[in-house]
Amino acid sequence: EQDGEVKLLYLNPTTSSRFNPYMPTLIRGLGLRLVGGKGGLDAASTAAMKEAGCVYLSFPGGGCTLFTNAIRDVVSVAWKDLIVHYRLVKLRVEGLGPGTVAIDAHGNSLYDGLQATATERLPEIMRGLNAAREAS
Repeated sequence: EQDGEVKLLYLNPTTSSRFNPYMPTLIRGLGLRLVGGKGGLDAASTAAMKEAGCVYLSFPGGGCTLFTNAIRDVVSVAWKDLIVHYRLVKLRVEGLGPGTVAIDAHGNSLYDGLQATATERLPEIMRGLNAAREAS
């Protein structure tokens, strides 16, 4: 903060799952239409997103420069009693990305699909690893 005005130095995604306990309340209570981060959200958050018509954008780590360049204005800042990186900041952005709609407004989650595929393939992968270990 400088002279009561927030100046953002950078915008970078963070791991969303640590916010799982709070996201359903935030999504419903604030009527959020878009949230984003890395790693997705849990089933309770996905259900809240479906109710609110909200989507989750998955942003790749390391894209800080691209994301920061999209910031046009700080619209508002809430929870000023918290340290800066936990404040709720509403931004006006243009050309924010790259991002992938990883959870859509119908509750479809790429993360759930990937987890199911990984779980399904795990026995085959383990057989292959065991065979390789036994052969060496």
